[in-house]
Amino acid sequence: MKRKLTYWTLGIVVVGGITFFAVNSFSKKDEGKVSTALRVKRGTITDKVLAVGTIEPEKEIQVKSQVSGVVAKIFHDEGDFVRKGDPLIEVKPAPTPRELADVLQEVETAKNDVDILGKDKNRLEGLKNKNMISTQEYEKALQAYNAAELRLKTGNARVELLKSGRASINNTKYESIIRAEADGYILQKMVNVGDPVIAQSSYQAGVTVMSIADMKKLIFKGTVDEINVGRVKVGMTITMKIGALPNVEIRAVVSEIGLKAIKKDNTTTFDIKADIDKEQMAQLRAGYSANADIIVQKKENVLTIPERVVVMRGDSSFVLLPNPNPKEKPTEKRVKTGLSDAISIEVLDGITEGSEIVEPPMKKIEG
Repeated sequence: MKRKLTYWTLGIVVVGGITFFAVNSFSKKDEGKVSTALRVKRGTITDKVLAVGTIEPEKEIQVKSQVSGVVAKIFHDEGDFVRKGDPLIEVKPAPTPRELADVLQEVETAKNDVDILGKDKNRLEGLKNKNMISTQEYEKALQAYNAAELRLKTGNARVELLKSGRASINNTKYESIIRAEADGYILQKMVNVGDPVIAQSSYQAGVTVMSIADMKKLIFKGTVDEINVGRVKVGMTITMKIGALPNVEIRAVVSEIGLKAIKKDNTTTFDIKADIDKEQMAQLRAGYSANADIIVQKKENVLTIPERVVVMRGDSSFVLLPNPNPKEKPTEKRVKTGLSDAISIEVLDGITEGSEIVEPPMKKIEG
C-alpha cells in the first residue's frame, strides 16, 4: 500500500513538471514572438474631420395667410411644383361676432363723421369764397373731412374682407386665397381642410400653412465638434455618405462656418454649411441625413506604413527591421513621419519603398 502511494505521488509530480515546463516555454515563446513582416508601400493618406447634418434647401419659404379664418380648399399637395402666383390654399374668413360688431361700429362712426364734417366743409367753403375766413381755416376742415372719408373707406373694406375674404385697403389687395410667392416644390403641408388659420400681422407671426423651396439649390447643414472646428476652412472639399443612397458619394464645398458655439447635452459644436455639387442635386431630397468628411489635407502616392508599427520615443519615431539572423531581435531604425489618418502614416525619410518592417512585440499583461 505504501509503495502504491509512492508511485501515485511520483506520477503527479512528473505530470505537473511537464505541464509547468510546457506552459512556461509557450509563454516565453509567445512573449518574444513578432508578427508577420510588412512592406513599405505607396498609398493615399487623407486627414479629415467628421461633420453630421442634413441636406436642406438653401432657401425655404414659410407660407402664411393675410386673413384669419378656416381652411376651405387646398389646391396643391406635398411634392407638387408650383409657380409664383399659383393658388395654394383658400381661407374662409370666420370672424367672431365681436370682431364683426367692432368693425361695423367703426363704419357707422365714420359715416357720421363724414356727414358732419362734410356739412362743415361746405359751409366753410362758402365763407371762404366770400373771403370771410382764412384759407388755412378752410384747409383744416377739408383735411378733417378727407380723414373721415378714408376711415369710412377702410372700414367698408374691412367689412368686405371679413365677409368675403377679399378687399383692397390703402392700395394693398388682400384676399383669402394664399398664393405662391416663388417657384418651387411644396415640401410640407401643415394644415388640412377645416383647420383654423391665424393671419400674419405686425404683432403676431401667424400660422405657417405650407413650406416651399427651390430644390435646384441644396446645401449641407451640419455641426463640427469644437476640437476640430479650428482645422476647417471655407473652400475645403467635403465627401458625404447618405443612408438612403448607400452607393453614392456626394461632393460639396464648405461655404460657411458658424461664429458662435452651440452647447447641447454636454457637447459643444459649431454649425457649418456646404454647397453641394449641382450635378448631384437631382438624386437628393430635403431632410436626408448625412455624415460628411471634410478633407483637411490629402496626399497621394506617398510611402505609407501602418501607424501601429511606429514606436514613439520623445520627439523621435522608430520602426523595427527584421534581423538577418532569425534568432536575434529586430533592429531599430529611426524614421521621419508626416501626415497621418490614425490608421496609416506617411514616411518622409529613413526607409524606402519595399522595405520590410515588423510589428513591435505585444507587451505582456501582468496579472
